[in-house]
Amino acid sequence: MLAKDRAMQKAKILRNFKEAIEY
Repeated sequence: MLAKDRAMQKAKILRNFKEAIEY
């Protein structure tokens, strides 16, 4: 469960990072 939450958080950060780069 902890690994899953960590993976979700990582994906969320990567998505935000990608959006930040696009703008």
